[in-house]
Amino acid sequence: MRLLWRMAQRYYDARHRRAMRLAEQSAADADWFKSQSERFFQRIKGARKL
Repeated sequence: MRLLWRMAQRYYDARHRRAMRLAEQSAADADWFKSQSERFFQRIKGARKL
């Protein structure tokens, strides 16, 4: 479970850094990427319970 969480974090961190590099985006976009990774983790947790 912890491994999946780390994978999700690394994936979204990399996407976030790339987006920030390509276009100088605002802190709101950084928050959006963070919330995406949180949602992704919740989906993983939900799938594990089924």
